[in-house]
Amino acid sequence: MDISELKNVFIFSELSADDLEVIRKFSRLRPITRATMIFFDTEPYLGFYVVIEGMVKIYKISKDGREHIIHLVDKFNTCAEVPLFENSGTVLDKDFRYPANAMAMEDGTEVMLVPARRFIELINSNPPLAMKMIAGFAKRLRHLNHHIESITLKDGFEACCRVYY
Repeated sequence: MDISELKNVFIFSELSADDLEVIRKFSRLRPITRATMIFFDTEPYLGFYVVIEGMVKIYKISKDGREHIIHLVDKFNTCAEVPLFENSGTVLDKDFRYPANAMAMEDGTEVMLVPARRFIELINSNPPLAMKMIAGFAKRLRHLNHHIESITLKDGFEACCRVYY
């Protein structure tokens, strides 16, 4: 995988080519086929994943056996990064587990595992890099807020027009 592609991942979008190369070197690419499990909620947490190709379904199974889809993750998006940041002090404990299940939705899916231990060591040893990642998160948050705003305003405008016209 070309490191320039990693610039498309929001958490990595503000990083330099050298920073991206460091992450790429300790991460692992994993090609997977449709319906292949990436992780189960019973497995120890290894790190977060970047979807390089394809789509990944994040889901939980209820006590009565029903599947509840939490999120669909497509190209250049991440999954399982929230536990790393929310629980950075405990994610390396052997008892820490993924909070949900993840499965490939398409043939030709490729994911990149960013190992938790190496990633935490990197951001702890390089505060400017951590700030750049926070900037990437902030850009993503701004984008999502804008998207929600546009949907809300569009729906409100369309409802207004249906009432008055």
